Amino acid sequence: MKKIVIVVIVMVIAIGLFGCSSAGSGNTPSTPTKLSISLSENSTTLAASGTLKLTATESTGTVPIVWSSQNDSVATVNQEGVIVANGPGTTNIVATILGTNVTATCSVVVTGVAQITISQNDIGAFVSATPVQLTETTVKTGIVSWTTDNAAVATVDSTGLVSFGASGTAIITATQTLTGATATCAVTVTQPALSITPPTLTGYTSSPAFPLKVTIEQPGTVTWSSDNLNVATVDANGMVSFGASGTATITAIQAGTNAKATCAVTVTLSTLSLSPTSLYGFITAPITKTKLTLTKNNPAKVTWSSNSPLVAAVDANGNVAFVGMGTATITAIQAGTNLKATCAVSVTGPS
Repeated sequence: MKKIVIVVIVMVIAIGLFGCSSAGSGNTPSTPTKLSISLSENSTTLAASGTLKLTATESTGTVPIVWSSQNDSVATVNQEGVIVANGPGTTNIVATILGTNVTATCSVVVTGVAQITISQNDIGAFVSATPVQLTETTVKTGIVSWTTDNAAVATVDSTGLVSFGASGTAIITATQTLTGATATCAVTVTQPALSITPPTLTGYTSSPAFPLKVTIEQPGTVTWSSDNLNVATVDANGMVSFGASGTATITAIQAGTNAKATCAVTVTLSTLSLSPTSLYGFITAPITKTKLTLTKNNPAKVTWSSNSPLVAAVDANGNVAFVGMGTATITAIQAGTNLKATCAVSVTGPS
């Protein structure tokens, strides 16, 4: 009797379960969502060592993406979608929805060399010369940074404008931040030549001013100075004026370059004398002449004169002629100076 009751109970449970299963099977099953994926770029070209980040968009936004490269020797990709260009060639970067065969690809072409060029490979300039603008050209767009290895010689700003400092050499480098590609420009800065003519100058006290000539390679303002104003002064145009006897150095410096040249000046005390300083003569027929001896250390021209030519006349060579009775003064004056010498002449009747 117990066995019959157990069997009946089991049959009842089985029938109940079957009924529930049948009732549930009457519901309409849901349709699965179709998965899709797209990439931010379908194709790209990179220089060697260049990088690029791809962004994948998966239709549900919930399923992970798996990244892979079909040729790692050309380019690899990490699981964040960052491509690294390894060597020349072509490959596909593939993004796959995890657990499916749904993919999207980006064709990648890698060039052999990361290329960037600069408008000039070398620059020669003088100290403090006008800045030079460099421009760069790259095989792929991106930020380019500019640097110098010797800021004392040449600096460069973010646009490639090169400014020149002290003499020497420097290397200006343009670097493409995306690829690491670089190009360089060699800069040589030299001191501009500056010279004075004459390099030495001899003058005399009270001599006329003398102009110095300056020659410069680079246009610019030149300032003049003297280290001994008592001996020699110089104006803004290089005109030297002589003072007391002694020595001085005249210096010309070009503004902004420190280029300079000098002229050594020696000033000697000017002297002028006549011999004799007094002269006695007689009226004769024909008229006789007596030559005065002039002594001087300054080569400047001397002019002669008489304050009474009817008594004593003098020619350009200092020859005195006795013309009539009386007294006269013969004067020798040196041009451009305050120097003069005199001879007192007395003329009497025939002897």
